[in-house]
Amino acid sequence: MSKKYSNAVKKGNVVDIYSRQPIKGLNEKQERYINMLKNRLVTVSTGAPGTGKTFIPAALATDWILNPDNPIDTLVIIRPPEGPGKSMGYLPGDLNEKLRVWAGPILSGVEHRLGGGAFAKEKVNNMIKDGRIVLLSLEHIRGHSLDNSMIILDEAENCTFHELKAVMTRVGLDSRLVISGDVGQKDIRSHSELETLLRLTNEYEKLPWSVVSFDIEDCVRSPLVKQFLYLFEDANV
Repeated sequence: MSKKYSNAVKKGNVVDIYSRQPIKGLNEKQERYINMLKNRLVTVSTGAPGTGKTFIPAALATDWILNPDNPIDTLVIIRPPEGPGKSMGYLPGDLNEKLRVWAGPILSGVEHRLGGGAFAKEKVNNMIKDGRIVLLSLEHIRGHSLDNSMIILDEAENCTFHELKAVMTRVGLDSRLVISGDVGQKDIRSHSELETLLRLTNEYEKLPWSVVSFDIEDCVRSPLVKQFLYLFEDANV
């Protein structure tokens, strides 16, 4: 074991990059997901909430951007403005502050991987300031060429196909893209174009992306959430 590893310590509440345990799935499907994220340039994850669709790529991205030997040095977070509450325009603050709130679920995954607590929150804030974490709205995606980046498009069930194409054609050199969503939770009235992406997956061979679909049984958030999901499915609501 090298001296660098044997002398690894925690800095405040932030777990040093060399002290973290490797990310492991809690079930077979999560293990498959992790393998896709590590080995494929584009991964599409769909299905039930609480299955790690967002948390796992956020945790992996945290390790990658803090590892000087990894070509990925930036985490790019993109989410559509639609949601179960008010639109992003009603949130307080400037654009970056609004996006900070909207990107909260993914940033929470980064903080958790860093060890949690106030030090982890401060570390994330600094990573946003120095550009290692970039928050982008779909309205401002045009013109970007995202190199050396882990790009996470979350809540993709609320995207138009024009928006999906806009994101997918921004992927630059040494980058990876994760498209995550749950058609059952869409907030738009129109057809979810994430379904179109899944249809293309079934119709074409040798596509440049892999797909993992999580079921309610794969939910690891809590037994209570899993019970809710089964209830809602049974009641068709």
